[in-house]
Amino acid sequence: MTTETALSREVALRVALAARTLKQIEARELVDLLLDMVEAPLTEAKLATITVTGLKNTIAGGVDQDAPEADYNATSATRALPSLESLKEAVRILWGLSAEEEEMLPSPAAEDLPQAIRVAIATSDGSTIDEHFGGCPRYYVYEVNKEEFRLRDYRTTGEAVDSDDPSADRADLIKDCHVLYVAAIGGPAAAKVINRGIYPMKVEDRPDVTATLVQLQEKMKNNPPPWLAKILNIPAEQRTKFGAASDE
Repeated sequence: MTTETALSREVALRVALAARTLKQIEARELVDLLLDMVEAPLTEAKLATITVTGLKNTIAGGVDQDAPEADYNATSATRALPSLESLKEAVRILWGLSAEEEEMLPSPAAEDLPQAIRVAIATSDGSTIDEHFGGCPRYYVYEVNKEEFRLRDYRTTGEAVDSDDPSADRADLIKDCHVLYVAAIGGPAAAKVINRGIYPMKVEDRPDVTATLVQLQEKMKNNPPPWLAKILNIPAEQRTKFGAASDE
């Protein structure tokens, strides 16, 4: 696999930092290993699909993923292998997780908002809905009722780092939410979200988070579409049947 592939500045930085964590592997070699795991080009969303087990096996060149840690930590046929702890940290870096960023996030509200629904938002900065479901480092969780909304929680995807099914673990992170806003989501991932009772909303052109939540409030107050009426526990006989445009 050639290393001659265009990388965005963010992807190149993540790969370089992950390679530094792994120590035995140079950045150019790590790019090759990652391209053995996902199709080119490398993107932030594809980096977010990398698992500890997958990276471990790719580096080891076939070490059984169920082998005891002592066996894994010894050597492969060609090299000494990174420790599992360094692999986990490397995957966190590839996913874009940063302890410094976590410390800079605004504090969520301490109390629940009465008669509210919970809304998860895939956002890189808290201001715009601009992240792919499988690529965001965290989801912002808001509580929304007809009068107000407030940031209630963050769900950091680092909890899914050591998983063979990151999409399922990401869906589990927000399984208490009713609605999910994302810039993009694949079909299989959307199915996992829906199976957990969450209504996924894919939006375009990086809409403002605040404006989107205000629009949701307006729908809650004024003849909500069927999917939202169901979330609000409005009896079926009282629900207004909207056209497709109103369901968005």
